[in-house]
Amino acid sequence: MRCYLQRHGLPKGGLIEVLARINQRIGAPDRELGFSFFLQDGPGLRQGLRQVWQGEVEPYLEQVFFDQPEALAANRWEVLVRGPLAA
Repeated sequence: MRCYLQRHGLPKGGLIEVLARINQRIGAPDRELGFSFFLQDGPGLRQGLRQVWQGEVEPYLEQVFFDQPEALAANRWEVLVRGPLAA
């Protein structure tokens, strides 16, 4: 994923760190959040990241963290874009 993000001129650290933190919180390899969510847009990912996150990732996290509202709240786009995903 690092190479993919670098190839498209995207900051790799923030997104990778967020995914690693989320997957650690999930704690189940078969339910981990993968990078396939982010492959479809290629060079357009920078512009489409918000849409991908809110339209695909957040609904998935709503299912995974249905009984952990604090985990879900910490991984909403509005929170992440002011922190680890700030451009």
